[in-house]
Amino acid sequence: MTTLSGFARNFLQLLLARVGMGIGESGCLPASQSIVCDYVPIARRPMMFSLHSVGLTVGTMAGMALAGLLGDRIGWRNTFIAMGLPGTFLALVLYLTLREPTRGKFDVVVPDNDTPALLATITTLLRSRSWVLLTLYLITHLFVHFGLSQWWPSFYGRVHHMPLAAAGVQLGLANGVGSAMGLLVGGFVSAGAARCGGSQPLYACAGIFVLAAPLAIASLFVPDTTLSIWLSALTVFCLLVPHGTVMANFYSVVGSRMRATGGALTIFLQSVIGLGFGPVCVGMVSDHFAPSLGNLSLRYALLVPALIIPVAAAILVGAARALVADLGYAVDARGATGENA
Repeated sequence: MTTLSGFARNFLQLLLARVGMGIGESGCLPASQSIVCDYVPIARRPMMFSLHSVGLTVGTMAGMALAGLLGDRIGWRNTFIAMGLPGTFLALVLYLTLREPTRGKFDVVVPDNDTPALLATITTLLRSRSWVLLTLYLITHLFVHFGLSQWWPSFYGRVHHMPLAAAGVQLGLANGVGSAMGLLVGGFVSAGAARCGGSQPLYACAGIFVLAAPLAIASLFVPDTTLSIWLSALTVFCLLVPHGTVMANFYSVVGSRMRATGGALTIFLQSVIGLGFGPVCVGMVSDHFAPSLGNLSLRYALLVPALIIPVAAAILVGAARALVADLGYAVDARGATGENA
């Protein structure tokens, strides 16, 4: 679909190609996250999910940079074609080499051989307190993350008077590094904390996550532009530290026949509520205060997602407590269950 975008001859054709690309992308994440759980023991999943997300972060940064360079040299049509063809090749490689693992091999929750109906799956998921709390955390996290990241470039343009192109490049580099480092450090933190008990990684990650609140606030009020940008990078670092651990536990509290559906449902809620409402909320608050504060209204509007960070951290702590009851057992480094692993 990316390749077809380069052959579009009118707006409708381009729109349909982009919709098709979105359908392809949205179907990939739940399936790929589910299959990771069948390849990797529970104790190793935080690092594996962190690495999985690092791939997305690095790929996004490299793709944006490459698209910009190619767009200047060969035009946007040929850029779409050039960016789409490698994906087609990789899809073929994946089809020929990836083997279906044993479903539920490492699960604590006993897997069912039959795939339940959608309504039965949703009912089962809602009965899991830890799944509900982790989903609520993921929604709140996306509200915070995108509420900040989508408006930071405009903030530096309006308040720090940076050209938007320069703000985009500097923010992209700083926050890209912060994202990748946060994901990797989160995997190591979880591995270390797991030796103290099954729910300890979430407590450790929640402690780091809440540090994003003062860092985000500081990024909005320090007068030095460079310092502000690096504070935003540290904010993103702290926001992404819990990701691998959260996803590992999120997919461990349900059976293997429900994982992809549960992931898809959560991604849908994240997109509609977190991704959809986070940036809109910041924009609405900024517009409300613009008559009295002018360009500074965006600074105070960005306090909304920053101040929700402690709420998300509290939800994560609640999920850590619920996991003890929902999983029943911790998991040791070999993937076997045990009371004090």
